[in-house]
Amino acid sequence: LLDVCNANVSVSYNHDPNKTYADLSIRGKSHMQIDLGMLTTSIAKQLGGFGGGHALASGARVPSDRVMDFIKALDSHITQLTK
Repeated sequence: LLDVCNANVSVSYNHDPNKTYADLSIRGKSHMQIDLGMLTTSIAKQLGGFGGGHALASGARVPSDRVMDFIKALDSHITQLTK
């Protein structure tokens, strides 16, 4: 997905309409100088969820109605950190 979209970070998620949360998977390219595990943990916690992982591969579980908030916050942090 990263190479297809020419992106440095990708987010995919699964939402079961019978559940109140969504599971997200975050992946980054090897040249990234950002620890996605730490960033994912921080953002998910702020949104009432939890997350974790490694520098280039992380995951989170957040309330279903906060998925786009998570993606926007992740994008904003990465943009700031890569300036």
